[in-house]
Parts: sequence; C-alpha cells; structure tokens
Amino acid sequence: MTYTLVIHDDGAVATIPPLEEIATAFPVGEYDLTVTRRRRHRTLSQNRLMWLWFRCLEDKSGQPKEDFHTFYKARFLAYETVINDRVVTLIGGTRDLDTVRMTRFLEQVQAHAATEWGVTLPSPDDPAFPHFLDKYR
Repeated sequence: MTYTLVIHDDGAVATIPPLEEIATAFPVGEYDLTVTRRRRHRTLSQNRLMWLWFRCLEDKSGQPKEDFHTFYKARFLAYETVINDRVVTLIGGTRDLDTVRMTRFLEQVQAHAATEWGVTLPSPDDPAFPHFLDKYR
C-alpha cells in the first residue's frame, strides 16, 4: 500500500486518507511504518533552461552545446565508487536528478559560467530573461 503524506508550508500535516483510516484496514498485529521523502524528478522547465544556457555558451564559444553538457556533468555530477576493488570515477546524468538537485546543478553552472568565462546566464525571474529567451530559443 502507498499513501501520500503532505506537510504544508504552514506545518499542517495531511494524509490521504488519514493514517487512522489506513491502520483500520490491517489485520491485528504489529507493523513497521517506513517514511521516505518524496523527490520529484527535474522539471521540463529546468531541462529547457539548462539547454537554453548551453546554447548561449555554444554561441559565445563556438563549442557545441553537448560539450558543455558533458563538461558540467563531469565537473558537478562526478562521483567515485568501487568496482572490482578499484576506485573509479563515474559521471552522473541530469536525467536522474530530482528538482532540488537539478536546481543546485543549474546554480553551479550559472556561477561557473559567470566567474570563469564572464558569461551571465539569467534566471527566469531576471528582468533580462525575456530578451535572453528570444535570442537563444
């Protein structure tokens, strides 16, 4: 059985249906309850923003946008693991990121582009974003 527990911004807690109702459906006995935080996969708008930024970097550098995707994955999503008793570095993908981790990845890309290359990648809430969108869409 899977039920959704929602904790609202104001701290109010809601379950659908309430936990007491769920518990009455079980036979008499003891149960373990496991709670995991739900993470939503990156959004399409996050993905579109990433590729819009990479098109901008492609335009400024002449390097293909796919290269920027690979570069930033290697820079910010790399991790080490052990395979056959050897430490190896693997590169994570953006496809599997949740919305929180994708936001962090985008912030890292934005900061790196500004500090290392002097390229401003505006966020959707930036007043310059509509012009940027028209140029690189």
